[in-house]
Amino acid sequence: MYKPTSFVFSVVLLGYFAFTIPSVAQAEVLVAQAKNPQLKQLLEEGRRLVDTGDYGGAIAVYQQAARLAPKNAKIHSGIGYLYAQQGNYQAALTAYRRAIAINPNNSDFYYAVGYIKANLGDTPGAKEGYRRAIQLNRNNVNAYLGLL
Repeated sequence: MYKPTSFVFSVVLLGYFAFTIPSVAQAEVLVAQAKNPQLKQLLEEGRRLVDTGDYGGAIAVYQQAARLAPKNAKIHSGIGYLYAQQGNYQAALTAYRRAIAINPNNSDFYYAVGYIKANLGDTPGAKEGYRRAIQLNRNNVNAYLGLL
């Protein structure tokens, strides 16, 4: 039989990997959808910086992109993702809240809020984020795993 801490660690680790996979594909979609040439250039530069592991530089570039397209929830969620990768969960939470304010029906954004709140030690807040993610998308497996 597994110890409870081993099980929790496994679930968190599984959630971590699941959390990181969609954002890479999302960045490619953002670049492809950009109509403004300056915005497209910034998104491509941000993507390049992410690929080289320069998350701080990528955040700065994506913040410029967010000023050009302030109602683009995916840019804000990308910033949140990068802050979370750096372990700056407060800044990540702020960025995801901006994304949710723009697009309150995105299950992935609420999942990310649950993930971030779990990392901040806010278990009730994490559960709330995961539940909202499930309400919006009953197939959000990661949110179900977060509730375990």
